[in-house]
Amino acid sequence: MEQQYQVEQQVLADIPVAVVSHKGDPAKLGASIGRIIAWREKERLPPQLARTFNLLYADPATCAPDAFQMDICCEYPGRVEENDFGVEDGLIPGGNFAVLRYVGDDAGLTDAINYLCRDWLAQSQQQARSAPLMLERVKFFPDVPVHQAITDILLPLN
Repeated sequence: MEQQYQVEQQVLADIPVAVVSHKGDPAKLGASIGRIIAWREKERLPPQLARTFNLLYADPATCAPDAFQMDICCEYPGRVEENDFGVEDGLIPGGNFAVLRYVGDDAGLTDAINYLCRDWLAQSQQQARSAPLMLERVKFFPDVPVHQAITDILLPLN
């Protein structure tokens, strides 16, 4: 059965974040994720209190491993103090976004992203903004089983 996707457009304000930038082999992404998780635990900022975002600068399936880049972010309105985790201040610029809500494990994310960035974008007559694709991890493991994870895919639009 083919997945049915619904896309909405939303205008979002700037989102101040704490960020860990991962550059290089996607197979080593777990270490970067672990650093922001440890920082969040130290700061007492579980996902229920501070939204979680991933900014995707490259598709790991089509770029060389050393060219892969992704930012792992946590909503954070304050100034990030110097720390041993490599977490820094960041800002997700607001603006107009196409938003597709995806429910399921990460294995199906590629199909949903392709639909939004290829099919929906062509049909909508919108133009993508020169900014990274963004995932907001609304609910994720271990808070819910992996097949019940909720991810909003946000495509920046002009």
